[in-house]
Amino acid sequence: MSAYYGAKVLAEAPRSLVFNAAFGTILYWSVGLRASASAFLFFLLALWTTTMTAEALALSISIAAPTPAVAIALSPSAVVLSLLFGGFFIPGARIGPWVGWLRWVSFVHYAFAALSENQFPGGRPVGGAAAAAAAAAGRSARVNSLGRWGNVAALVGLMVVFRLLGYVALRTVRRPRFNRSL
Repeated sequence: MSAYYGAKVLAEAPRSLVFNAAFGTILYWSVGLRASASAFLFFLLALWTTTMTAEALALSISIAAPTPAVAIALSPSAVVLSLLFGGFFIPGARIGPWVGWLRWVSFVHYAFAALSENQFPGGRPVGGAAAAAAAAAGRSARVNSLGRWGNVAALVGLMVVFRLLGYVALRTVRRPRFNRSL
């Protein structure tokens, strides 16, 4: 079983990398994000780690759920909570302390923070009217203090945790039953 799970993870990673690279290349240049090779490559890395983390979350939920219907009901709920507390729709300062911890387990939070830091180095827009308006208002695009690489590391950490939870659920909840009479 562990060989199957490991092979599944390793076999899906290149597929995900190719699809994310194709999608990210089209998206990055058509939207007109910062024209820098390092910013573009970091964007692709952040996109890929975000996708791998979301896949790990969905896989762990589907393994732990007793039926496919329950998994189908739980997966969107987990993604919506991650979106809601990710910092894009509701800023972290406006989230109450009793649910504020959800921001730190939200994969969207780290993806949003990494991509914001990538597009706006140091939390400020680079050049143009947007930079002048942000400076005048004293606003920052910084979502958290982890920086670009810290947020990607947090995404990788969440991905590992979700994969491990899926593996533990596979070994305990979905334990295979072998026919010993053969």
